[in-house]
Amino acid sequence: MKAAVTTIRAPHDAGPNATAALVLAELRHRFTDVPVSYVEVPADADPSGPGAWEDAAPGTFHVVGAHLHGAGDHSRCPVLVHGPGPAPAGRAVVAAVDDDSCPGSVVAYAAAEARRRGSALRAVYAWAEAGAAVTGGYRLSRHDRMSDADRLLTSILYDHLPADAADLVERQIVHDPDPAHALLTLSQDTSLLVVASGSHCAGTGEALGHIPRALLGRTACPLAVLPTGGPAAPYPDVG
Repeated sequence: MKAAVTTIRAPHDAGPNATAALVLAELRHRFTDVPVSYVEVPADADPSGPGAWEDAAPGTFHVVGAHLHGAGDHSRCPVLVHGPGPAPAGRAVVAAVDDDSCPGSVVAYAAAEARRRGSALRAVYAWAEAGAAVTGGYRLSRHDRMSDADRLLTSILYDHLPADAADLVERQIVHDPDPAHALLTLSQDTSLLVVASGSHCAGTGEALGHIPRALLGRTACPLAVLPTGGPAAPYPDVG
């Protein structure tokens, strides 16, 4: 059994932010026989491309911390998880949004990534109906009808993107009692899946919620986990 390996190459003195540390701990706990490496990249590098971890050994997990321009505090910078398998290429960037998980930062980051890659942007709401069982009780959804879910998705896009950019976003509502299962399925035809790390924008929820925990190490594409609270600096090229 191989021991987990941490490799840090950073132009900054800062180490992993809190979200990256949680992601690393979760991967190492769950996949004890697979090495996990951590790499920091500056904002002018491509944190989601092979350049950020091209010298890492194959068959390992690569957790990439992206430092944004103008962000003295890196606690809210994106964390990307790659591998261990090859990622789909040339497909849509998917922003998985909800009304209690900082949809603004998820949509903004996904839009910037889609623009940089020349890919389509798809906003997805994985809708679990009222009464769907969850840990500790039952989900009391405020979006019991498809029309409610559609209005939520539309309002998120137009609240957080310029109108001309929001008009171009693909929209998808997935009805599944297990949102994580729905997102895992979507990851098979996605170049990058973007989610929020926790369940509440104000920071009152879990630092790493049950959905990102369920996705870690299981997606078919790279996974971007955004710390709750919004970006530490504006994401570029959103418009």
